[in-house]
Amino acid sequence: MINHAYGFEMGNKILLKITERLKNYLRKYDAISKLESDKFGIIIKDIKNEEDIYTILVTLIDNLSKPYIIEDSTIYISFNTGISIFPKDAKDAETLMEKAEIALFDVKNKEEGFGFYKENLKIKAKKRLKLKTALSNALKNREFILYYQTYFDIKTNKIAGAEALIRWKKTQQNHTANGIYTIS
Repeated sequence: MINHAYGFEMGNKILLKITERLKNYLRKYDAISKLESDKFGIIIKDIKNEEDIYTILVTLIDNLSKPYIIEDSTIYISFNTGISIFPKDAKDAETLMEKAEIALFDVKNKEEGFGFYKENLKIKAKKRLKLKTALSNALKNREFILYYQTYFDIKTNKIAGAEALIRWKKTQQNHTANGIYTIS
């Protein structure tokens, strides 16, 4: 959003300020890496228990969320963090990153500041993907049927409006759509 509102140069300046705040907060032997676009990866070493991670992240997010003043602009940014823990969640860097991404996706959907990876998040992600595929197939196969439900004004006994209802009539081709889905 910053790139669109202020341009890429301002976006890069903000990323440098974020990096600076990360470096100033974390210890020299913790690792910071810019991953893609506006994502950073952080490795915090020598953590004794998960409660310590919570304490560190609350302070870190508070620090990162303070306004960024660049040139004549004051910019506020919110931050989300997905957390995976070595060796509990994974024993290699690639899997740790994947699980942190899953936790981050969940946090963004809930609009919370940060969240830890839990195995059920992976299951939920697979279900969402399966549903998305089933919905795409249903659109392609014209499996949705539109109904209108009229409603009346009880004083005048006349039609006052209508509600639209879409039903999903699954075809044999749509093998991924098993069960009942609520779409809102």
